[in-house]
Amino acid sequence: MFALLDAHNFYASVEGDMRPALRSHPYVILSANDGAVVARSELARALGVKMGEPWFKLKDLRELKGLMGLSANFTLYSDYSTRMHSLLAGLAEHTKPYSVDESFSYLGDMRGDHTERVWRMRERVGQWLGLPMGGGIGKTLTLAKLASHISKQAFRRPGTYPAELAHVCNLGQCAPSLLQDCMANTPVNEVWGIGRRYSAQLIDGGILTALDLANMDAGTVRARWGVNMERTVRELNGIACIDVEGSSTRQQIMCSRSLAKPVESCQELQQLASLFATNAARKLRQQGSVSKAVSVFAMSSPFRDGPRFARSRVVPLARATDDSRKLCTAAAAGMRSIFETGYDIVKVGVMLMDISSREEAMAQGQLLFDDCADVTNEGPLSSKEHALMLAVDAVNERYGRNCLRTGSTTVKSYSRQELRTPHYTTNLQDAPIARA
Repeated sequence: MFALLDAHNFYASVEGDMRPALRSHPYVILSANDGAVVARSELARALGVKMGEPWFKLKDLRELKGLMGLSANFTLYSDYSTRMHSLLAGLAEHTKPYSVDESFSYLGDMRGDHTERVWRMRERVGQWLGLPMGGGIGKTLTLAKLASHISKQAFRRPGTYPAELAHVCNLGQCAPSLLQDCMANTPVNEVWGIGRRYSAQLIDGGILTALDLANMDAGTVRARWGVNMERTVRELNGIACIDVEGSSTRQQIMCSRSLAKPVESCQELQQLASLFATNAARKLRQQGSVSKAVSVFAMSSPFRDGPRFARSRVVPLARATDDSRKLCTAAAAGMRSIFETGYDIVKVGVMLMDISSREEAMAQGQLLFDDCADVTNEGPLSSKEHALMLAVDAVNERYGRNCLRTGSTTVKSYSRQELRTPHYTTNLQDAPIARA
C-alpha cells in the first residue's frame, strides 16, 4: 500500500505560515520578474484566478477584491520543502520525495490502520510546519496519486466526490463500487502519466474517464501508446508496475531566466551563461552524473517592437565532465558564437545534455582520471577535478550560493522581485523577532 502526501498551494501556504495576517486575504505568488501567477491561496482560487495568468491582467481584482501579489521566494520554499520531507521520512517505513510539495510513502508492512496513520502524518506536518496537506492511499502509485486528486477535489468542490474522502482518501480499502464511481467521475487527463497529447488522443477515441482507461485491454494500449501507458492501465487495476524508487537521474538539466531588463552586450550574456552553467553543474553533481554537451540559447521578446532574435547552439565536450569550469567555458563559447549586436535579449538559458552517471561514463572510458584518486577516499570514481568541485559545493552550501565561483560568473541580479518576503529561515538577518 502506498500513500501520497501533498501540501496544498505549497508556495502560498509557506508565505501564509510565516505571515499569518495573509490568511484572511486573497494572495498569489508571482514568477520571475513578477510576471505571472505560479501559486494561489484558497481565497485567490475562489476569486477565479488562473495559474499562469499575467499579473498585470489582475488589476481589477487587486483594486476591487484586495488581491495581493508576492514575488516567489524559492530559497524559503526550498527550506520548507526539505523540512517537510525530513518530517515525513520519520513517520513512514520508506518515503520518496516526488516534487517540492509531494512525497510518496510505503505503508505496506506497517501495522495499524493506514488511513489513521496518514491523518496523523497530515496533522503532524500542519502542527510543526503550518502547512495544510492532503493524502491519498492506494495499492499502486498511480492509485495513490488518483486518491490524492480526489481528496483535494472533495473539499474544494463539494459534491464532486463523497465528502468523507476529503483531505485523506483511501482507495485501497474502499468498496469496489465506490472505487469505480470515483474513477468514473475523474477525467482521463487527471490520471498520473497521461499528458496533454495522450489525453487528446484518448478523448478522441471515446476514453473520457479514468474508469474508461482502466477497462481498456493492456495489450491494445501497449501496441498503440507504448509500455508506459500499459503500466498506467495495469496500475489503475491494482497491479503495481512502477517502482517507488523510480529514477531520479534527469537526462537534461536546464537553467534559464527571463530578464527584468534587456541585455545587449556579449560580455553580459557570457556572464549569464556562466552563472546558469554553474547552477546546472551543481545539480549535475548532486545526482552523481556527468555531461558531454552544453546547449545555450538567447532570445528577444516576441511581444516588443524591434528586430526578433532567437538562436541556440550545442557545444560538444571532448570528455564527459561535472567540472563547473569546463562547463562554464563551453557555455560562454556557445553564447559568444550566437551573439549579434542590435538585439535586446530578454531570455537566456543553458542546458546540460548527453547526461550519464559517473559509473557509466567510467565504464565507457569517457572520464579522464589522475593519480590522486585515493586522496578523497571516494574510490576509483574520484579525481582531483571532482574532489575540487565537491569542496566548492561544500563551501557554497555553508557560506551561501556562489560564494566560490568562476571569474566569469556574474553576481548581478537580472530579475525583478520587488514583492519578495525575507529569507526567514535561511538568513540570520531576516529571522523574525518576537517582542513581548
